Amino acid sequence: MALALHTAARAFNDQRTRRLNIDESYLTYYAGPESDHFKGTQFFNPWSPRPQKGLWDVFKWRMQGTRAEWPEEVKNEPKPPLSAHHDGLRATYIGHATILVQASGANLLIDPVFSQRCSPFTSIGPKRVRQPFVPMEMLPKIDYVFVSHNHYDHLDQTSLAWLARNHKPVMITPLGNTRLIEPCADGCSMVALDWHQTIPLKNNLSLTVTPAQHWSRRGFNDINRDLWGGFFLKDAAGKSLYYSSDSGFDEKLFKGLGEKYGAPGIAILPLGAYEPRWFMKYSHMNPAEAVEIHKLMKAKKSMGFHFETFQLTDEAIDAPRIALGKALAENKIAERDFIAPYPGDFVEAI
Repeated sequence: MALALHTAARAFNDQRTRRLNIDESYLTYYAGPESDHFKGTQFFNPWSPRPQKGLWDVFKWRMQGTRAEWPEEVKNEPKPPLSAHHDGLRATYIGHATILVQASGANLLIDPVFSQRCSPFTSIGPKRVRQPFVPMEMLPKIDYVFVSHNHYDHLDQTSLAWLARNHKPVMITPLGNTRLIEPCADGCSMVALDWHQTIPLKNNLSLTVTPAQHWSRRGFNDINRDLWGGFFLKDAAGKSLYYSSDSGFDEKLFKGLGEKYGAPGIAILPLGAYEPRWFMKYSHMNPAEAVEIHKLMKAKKSMGFHFETFQLTDEAIDAPRIALGKALAENKIAERDFIAPYPGDFVEAI
């Protein structure tokens, strides 16, 4: 099937990538059997339907005038370079939702976004204020890529195309998203999983896709046509890592995940894009809720993500870090047990 590929005229240099545009009208939506979270054409969260919000709600939000002003640019502090591999279980924060997981000698990259905007356009849309910890050229060999859902700040076709050309990783994603990944990942193996489905990885690792309280949309007519989700990664020694992906808070959901898959050695939980609460609460937890999930799942260590990179919502750039510190103090949790990382910081499973 012919796909129209167009490369934006902007050269990629100084950690800047070109925007790869794919005509998504040609792409086929997932059409599998119905389930408790798929009704034939759309996915949904069975435990809590997503409140319907229309253009009026978006207009109301934008007219409130509560959007904090962010700086144009925030510089990264120098950190030790990435290692080629790690025999234990380590998660290194690259930026926003991009995280390098190194486990048992394998390298898995989560939600790689290295473009300067998380948008279908090169000149409008949320612009990066903090660069990734490293440019793509300095990544170690990537064995696997996990794409959690189809929003532009998580599924960046330009970054995926570069990784496909240079690393040929196995692409792992929830159901439906391969329609967006395959056209820009020529030569890569694709694995699409439903919630609670597991795939074995190299070196006795396993990855299980897990539910999240979120939603999906890429264009005008594809709301919830592709599934969203996080994952549990486990090694042969029993160490585990949990990545929530974007999610709102639901006590039963997260407590149940901890009971089903065990307390994670590392939990990676979102900290940003949560204000105003009346608009964002269903889909995006705030730092206090992230701390509650850390407790519900009995995580040994947690690391935040999804903050201080793209201004997606109203809170100030430093608000998530401040709110996390307050929530940890109120719950008598040591800051070393739940970090708000800077690019290059990492957490290792005990």
